[in-house]
Amino acid sequence: MPEAKYTEWEKPGKLAEIRRYVAEGLTDAKVAERMGVSKALLSRWRQTRPEIRRALVRLKTVNGQLIDAHDLPHGGAPRKLDNVNELQGKIDTWFDTCKKDKIPPTKSGLCIALNISKDTLSRYLHTQDDKSTIFQKSEIDGKLRPVSISDCLKRAVLMIENGLEIRMITGKGNVTGCIFDLKNNHGYSDKKEVTTGPQTAKKVSQEDIDRRIRELISKANGLDIVPFRKDS
Repeated sequence: MPEAKYTEWEKPGKLAEIRRYVAEGLTDAKVAERMGVSKALLSRWRQTRPEIRRALVRLKTVNGQLIDAHDLPHGGAPRKLDNVNELQGKIDTWFDTCKKDKIPPTKSGLCIALNISKDTLSRYLHTQDDKSTIFQKSEIDGKLRPVSISDCLKRAVLMIENGLEIRMITGKGNVTGCIFDLKNNHGYSDKKEVTTGPQTAKKVSQEDIDRRIRELISKANGLDIVPFRKDS
């Protein structure tokens, strides 16, 4: 079987050649021409081949941050999310569609639905900006609380994570796949503890374990994955 064409361009010398083209200011179309491939093929390699993607990175400083020009819409400023009601409506609609079509919601699916990159999602999830455009009644104390773009996205990601946990615990999905997703997209990891002092193990009866499993299954059947609704 002939070797895939991209393997030639993943060799150190060829990657250096791509970086040189980028440093010279050539567009992706011109870089593809120099490489002897179509722009569409180069674009596909940029999406699927990490080494080639890194070689094609064109960093730009936007609002004090270095961002790959490929992630900017039409070479402009980063796509901004600035309307909480509109964003929340899109998230609700997406969760409804996932539920209707029986498609497990994922972080990448959320990005596609909102037409943003994973880098943009991460930027908003970690922002400390408390600006908001709406207030909602807190389910904890009943008081009106500001709801920001970051709050909407964090809740959406938490709902995705909760769905994965439920499917993993109840066995209603591919457990291995759920664990992989939780580890790679939600920060989960195998926890290892080393204890040098005396240990006191808490004894849990099989009855307690069975009761807890029944509670989780009941929760999964009763709640499913409920979209984040705004107050009417």
